[in-house]
Amino acid sequence: VKQQANLSAVNMCGVCGIVDLSNSPPIMAEDLHNMCKQIEHRGPDGIRTMIRNAVAFGHTRLAVIDTETGWQPIANEDASIFVILNGEIYNFQGLRKSLIGLGHRFSTSSDTEVIVHLYEEEGMEFVKRLNGMFALAIWDEPNRRLVLARDRIGEKPLFYSIQGEKLLFASETKALTGKGFVSPQIDPIALTSYLTYGYVAEPHSIFSGISKLPAAHILIYDDSGLQINRYWELNKTPDISMSPNEAVNETRRLTDNAVSSRLISDVPLGFFLSGGLDSSIVVASAAQTSSSKLKTFSIGFEEESYSELIYARTIAEQFDTDHEEFILTADLTSDMESIVRFAD
Repeated sequence: VKQQANLSAVNMCGVCGIVDLSNSPPIMAEDLHNMCKQIEHRGPDGIRTMIRNAVAFGHTRLAVIDTETGWQPIANEDASIFVILNGEIYNFQGLRKSLIGLGHRFSTSSDTEVIVHLYEEEGMEFVKRLNGMFALAIWDEPNRRLVLARDRIGEKPLFYSIQGEKLLFASETKALTGKGFVSPQIDPIALTSYLTYGYVAEPHSIFSGISKLPAAHILIYDDSGLQINRYWELNKTPDISMSPNEAVNETRRLTDNAVSSRLISDVPLGFFLSGGLDSSIVVASAAQTSSSKLKTFSIGFEEESYSELIYARTIAEQFDTDHEEFILTADLTSDMESIVRFAD
């Protein structure tokens, strides 16, 4: 099936917030809502906000797990610790079971709720137990402490800015600059990085005064000040004890485990199939474990020399997927403003 596709943004959740240790409330409700509106495209299912003493949290949601009760922020049992999450925790079911065994009570079926109870149980070590893609924020009210964390590879973005005793954060810089919280002044070092490497290297962002929390790092902000620590680093030591066949089998096992853990959802799943090796391997692995026919989607171009639809179609036929193809068209003159807006 071929369809025309216009240029559009990819949906996901968004987080934003402000902690002001010297003022309460840190922001007016209308301003927090407007902050969320800047990243509403990330979470089209709805906006939720919380203003409580020194903290203001905002969340725009794309509902995937526990679509009915999984709205955020989510609190612990006595509503003293709160969490918001952009992403997904793949091992949440095992963590939930162990936390229930330790006496924690859950009010939702959401993967997000395991974070707040895991933080109660393990403190700053909680993040090392999470297997997933995430940018998250925790407000620990008894300790007047904000915790921000990003996943190991940095799949989910998270930006922050220090303004006096106020810390602002968001999934995208436009939530920080859009309402004038931070002046959108270009950082010359970041611009040089972009022109040299094609991207802005962390911890910089393209704007002066806004930093990007690096992947595999945790940020702690409380009355003692600001700390940023690395919590994980890739082990680069090769395992030379493995034979080639053992390495192949282990790679396949890890791939199958990674793919199956991402098939947990309360809404229909789809696979973006480019026809390249990566997406083809993912579809092949999922086809082995899925009890239903896979839905695959491919993007092609009007210029056939750029299109790889023929390769994607071959994989879709091999694994008998419900396959749809879209032809991407773009009018750069009319789309340029949107391209710039979504590329910050």
